[in-house]
Amino acid sequence: MKFQSTLIFAALLTMGFLGSSAVAATEPHARYWHAFSGNGNDAGGTSRVFLFGGDGGSPDYKQLNDLWYYRADTHQWTLAPTGRTKPSPRHGVGWSCGGGQCVAASGGYAGALKESWTYTESTAAWSQLNCKRYTCPPARWYSTMAYDPSRYQHVLFGGEQSSNVLLDDTYTFAGGRWTARNPTNRPPPREAAAAAFARGAVKMVVLYGGVFLKTVNNMGYYAARCDMWAWNGSTWQSISMSGGGPCLEMPSMVWSPGSDDLIVSGGYTLVDGGERPNHEVWHFKFNTATSGTWSKDTGSLAYCA
Repeated sequence: MKFQSTLIFAALLTMGFLGSSAVAATEPHARYWHAFSGNGNDAGGTSRVFLFGGDGGSPDYKQLNDLWYYRADTHQWTLAPTGRTKPSPRHGVGWSCGGGQCVAASGGYAGALKESWTYTESTAAWSQLNCKRYTCPPARWYSTMAYDPSRYQHVLFGGEQSSNVLLDDTYTFAGGRWTARNPTNRPPPREAAAAAFARGAVKMVVLYGGVFLKTVNNMGYYAARCDMWAWNGSTWQSISMSGGGPCLEMPSMVWSPGSDDLIVSGGYTLVDGGERPNHEVWHFKFNTATSGTWSKDTGSLAYCA
């Protein structure tokens, strides 16, 4: 399936399994900590997966600011035109695409940045929001974002403000402006979580996983979260889960219109603060708008183990 091929490629790229020898000059250079999101269009000719920035890795660990898009109908990557100006190199960017735009929030380069940029598909150009004049999320990296097509807004949650300082705030972006939200309920602080818009009867942005700082016997270390939340436009709702499920840092998550469920892959499990690549694929099927069941896929990416 084209969808499955795209998901597998995304998971491989996210987990850093694609070395430079596997990538041709007409495809993105191998990287990690990059931004990656589909634009939400279903038609093959207009459906795009956008990739931005990240860390190029060994030997020079160069930060990147290139923008690429992938078309599932042609199975081709294209280096996107970006106009006269574009964001500086960075990684850990809050990133979501939809409604004809990709929104880049903050990210880091030798420290967290307080910047917001939009890339407009129709004009193929970047523009920067004036954060001195308008509201922008405070500096952070590894925040979580997704586009909500039912409410025409990009939703941002959390991230890392500075060393060991994790956030639990929510911002929405619509009409070219950010709005700070003050929901009644909110997920606990975290960074490096996954988010996707769940269609069907749910119609909410769903947040899952990520990491938090755990303290045991006065010793602090990062641990992966296992919880799931959904943004209904005004507040966060906790999702009741059954069937086990994984606890993951930096997972990839996407809605599958064929099976009407969320597919989660990649990322890392954390054991005593140490990262171990996740080679499992999980499905989350909603029973109601706020509850569902996990099941593990025995195929798909099993060959990556």
